[in-house]
Amino acid sequence: MIKVLSMAVLSFRENVRSKVALSLFLIVASVAAFLPLALVGDGSEPGVARMILLYPLAATFGILAFASPWIASAAVAGGVRRRTLQLARVKPIRMWQLLLGKWLGVMLLLGSLLAVAFVISWAHIALRGMDKDSAIGVAKELVGPDLPPVEEQVERILASAEVSENLDPAGRRRLRATLLRRAPNAAITLHGSTTFAFRPRRLPAAGERFWLRAKLISDAPSSASCSLSRPAANGSGEESLAFVVDDFPPQGVDAPLRFDSAPLLDGELRLDISNTSPKDAPAIVLQPRRGIVLLLAAGSLPANMVRAYLVLLSVLALLSAFGVALGAVFSLPVAVFAAICAVISAVSSDWVVRDGYVFDVEPGEIHGPVHRVEYHASLAVTSAIAFVSRNALDADPLSRLSASEWIPSRDLAKALLSNCVAIPAVLFAVFSLILSRRELPE
Repeated sequence: MIKVLSMAVLSFRENVRSKVALSLFLIVASVAAFLPLALVGDGSEPGVARMILLYPLAATFGILAFASPWIASAAVAGGVRRRTLQLARVKPIRMWQLLLGKWLGVMLLLGSLLAVAFVISWAHIALRGMDKDSAIGVAKELVGPDLPPVEEQVERILASAEVSENLDPAGRRRLRATLLRRAPNAAITLHGSTTFAFRPRRLPAAGERFWLRAKLISDAPSSASCSLSRPAANGSGEESLAFVVDDFPPQGVDAPLRFDSAPLLDGELRLDISNTSPKDAPAIVLQPRRGIVLLLAAGSLPANMVRAYLVLLSVLALLSAFGVALGAVFSLPVAVFAAICAVISAVSSDWVVRDGYVFDVEPGEIHGPVHRVEYHASLAVTSAIAFVSRNALDADPLSRLSASEWIPSRDLAKALLSNCVAIPAVLFAVFSLILSRRELPE
């Protein structure tokens, strides 16, 4: 372990002394310090805070994401080109220790640069006093309505006699795959009223503020009457909170709520939504699985920023691990090109799979066996790349951070274990073996 840490310190010093590190520091500090000054948002403090937490940090992360494979590849491939890596073969250090030390040195540099951006963004929010606003300074846990699982809902549709009689097995499989992709975003039309039930792990305490986020869609000025109820503290009757939603922004409306009495030990919250628009107004549309969310206080904004930082750092760790591994096999330009192509492939494949509609191809649209092979091959490759990169891209920390949504511990642990431990361990084990057998120039 001492050998690895020594190599990490040497690699970090080498990287810090380079002009690339100074250039990245100036770019990251400038983006994080000056970009928030140009952001206006919707004019409200929560809107400005969301812009500060999203755009400067996203720009900084994008810069570091494309720079990390280059720096990591240069740490190994540069050593081969300068003929300094050959000396490691006569020293008591294994190749995997060498790669691990180089990777840790790169991560120290990238982690420091990313921390600079987060500290500056927090300073912008704190200096404006936005951290004292409960809509910004409190990170919330999301609790969705109590709905049947998507798979169960899809099977219920497929089990209906009307569907079963008109489909052959192949058509049934295609319909099932389509429904599984579209069901999470399925919308309902609200003409009258509807009810949703929430069963959070804990009910809000007396005087504790919580929020209800409603994303309603309408093509004309409309309004909806909402009532949130729970069993009364004495066990008889209900305690209700009523409010009206008459503004339908794309990001939804966060209605602050508070119960005055202590809750029961268990129970559920019931939400009743009624369309109170004029009769000639168009219907209100909402997505039950995405558009109605209960928000409970889960932590502070600084704690959530630390979680977002760790998730983004884990992604940089994964990119750097690929850079180190490719630098052990290829020359610097080839390694950087391969690493950037891998990043673009992962991001585009994940976007295609998440979109889902590109896979909705009817059998009549596939002409000939060659087209069929091309379609299924591209589908398999895209799905495989998206599956491998899902752990790195699934957490979406900046969107959650800017929306004041608490980053779950499960997502954080999965990102750290996958991006910082499992995948780098496999890469270093394989490519250290290749490097040990590679003929290096004298």
